[in-house]
Amino acid sequence: MLPDIRRLRRTHCILEGVATRLLGDEIVPVVNPGERVVFVAHFDRGLGLPASPFFRGFLEFFGLQPQHLLANAFVTLFCYVVFCDGYARVWPDIDFWGRLFYIKAQTTDVKNENPARDLFNLSEFSLVPPTKMNWGYCLKPTDPTTEVNMLLEFLRTCVTRDRLTGADLLCTFTSRRVLPLQWRVHKICYMSSWFDPTRTSKVALTAEGVANRVNHISQARLPNNWSGGWSPTAGRILRLW
Repeated sequence: MLPDIRRLRRTHCILEGVATRLLGDEIVPVVNPGERVVFVAHFDRGLGLPASPFFRGFLEFFGLQPQHLLANAFVTLFCYVVFCDGYARVWPDIDFWGRLFYIKAQTTDVKNENPARDLFNLSEFSLVPPTKMNWGYCLKPTDPTTEVNMLLEFLRTCVTRDRLTGADLLCTFTSRRVLPLQWRVHKICYMSSWFDPTRTSKVALTAEGVANRVNHISQARLPNNWSGGWSPTAGRILRLW
């Protein structure tokens, strides 16, 4: 087993019960029944198996699979999830996503050892890429849902008043040692001690360690003496009732 695979298992990115194999010399992946194709870079950017309901729903809504998404797309997705269940304290959904983003189209092989248990939460592999080049999803402007409007207002307040930045979201994901796109037992805002089951490690990262990891997956260019911005436990709480 290669070091990357051992690391992914040790940090709970790939759970026990998921068999892994590396692709051979084939240019086009030869996938056996029950297998999915993912890349190590996906796990560095918030993916974990089994995938979260939001990520599964996102792929199915747009007719995509993990191999269709570039690494930067995973960064955008996990930042969205961190904002929703870390700051707004609501589970992410497609409605709010569709009000914020517009998608334009531009390996490691894993297999479930026990077919009776779905440890992927991903659609069956398909080599055929999506046929659409552009996707748009917008609620009717004359009838937006109350919850989505409240989330938009909360986001506007976070950015303008509290100065929430993309770097804050990146640092929250990295410092909390959590996988936003993995199925979790509770939201990021409810994470407790370092023994919280949603963490990938019980060891806290130094400021330099956080900066190095954030800079590895983004162009944030954080200095080594980076200090924390607005954390999920600070500021106001959005209430949807």
